[in-house]
Amino acid sequence: MICRHAVQTSMVGLFSSFAITASIVLAAPVYAGETQGIPHKTATAAVQSPLLSHRVVYKMSLGKAASGASVQAAGGQMFYRFQETCSDWEVETRVFLRLTHGLQDGSDDVETTWTYESNEEFGGERFRFDVEHKHNGLVIDALAGNAWRTVRGSTATYETDTEDKHMSKSAMFPTAHLKSVLERARQGKTQFSDIVFDGASEQNPYRVNVFVIGRVMALSDTPNAKPKIIAGSRQVPVIRSNADAFQAASLGQLPTSPVWRLRLAYFPTINAGDLPEFEIEVDFREDGVAQRIIQDFGDFQLNLSAVQFETLPPKRCE
Repeated sequence: MICRHAVQTSMVGLFSSFAITASIVLAAPVYAGETQGIPHKTATAAVQSPLLSHRVVYKMSLGKAASGASVQAAGGQMFYRFQETCSDWEVETRVFLRLTHGLQDGSDDVETTWTYESNEEFGGERFRFDVEHKHNGLVIDALAGNAWRTVRGSTATYETDTEDKHMSKSAMFPTAHLKSVLERARQGKTQFSDIVFDGASEQNPYRVNVFVIGRVMALSDTPNAKPKIIAGSRQVPVIRSNADAFQAASLGQLPTSPVWRLRLAYFPTINAGDLPEFEIEVDFREDGVAQRIIQDFGDFQLNLSAVQFETLPPKRCE
């Protein structure tokens, strides 16, 4: 049985993981070193892409649970907004989650609310984050700050007492990372690892091991699908999945898009063990919309399914 503290620590990872929910535009991300010496506006134009701005509400529920799992029940909602501005990607996440823990002397409900806001510059050089985490109405964690990427490395500075973080020049911010992940999936790569900073917890940055499980096809579209399809120079499995629930939530607003099923394992870069702190399995459309999400904490899982969806216009430039 895992302890409550372990569950709560993993929940920070659960929520911070949605900071990476952005859009892929099938062009490799531009890193800070590639724009050195280029005027800021030129560098921004080089990476600005027609990302899909949207907001979505996910219902959260308990999935698989092992015998003796510490969590007996779970339920809640997650609101997620991703929106393009004149110079960056703006992310807002708000979560309400109730967990019922099975304890030796009975059960105990813990209500968790979590808010996260970030702005990631198109060129991948600057990143702003602000997060607040509450249990039963009491603030247990609050972080805010800025991070920069240069040819010499990355640095995150905090407005709180948290010590500054110094990272390698290979570290990426969430949106650039997801774009890179999905591009490599299209190229046929099935396993790779990256350093990612999203500012959502003191455990940042994480080493993220990515496994591309395969291309997801709707059941109605694959009655006679072959077991494998070509992606780049390699073959990946075809996965049949029922997307009717997501299609109903999106009210037919979205055109057909290729979908990739990914498994991401998150390891802290400090005092990392053999097992990941948490894992995520997600079906990402190539426009960046997540239509199926599973959070895996070892002895139990949380399922997230879309119940409301809306596309948004990019914010006007002033």
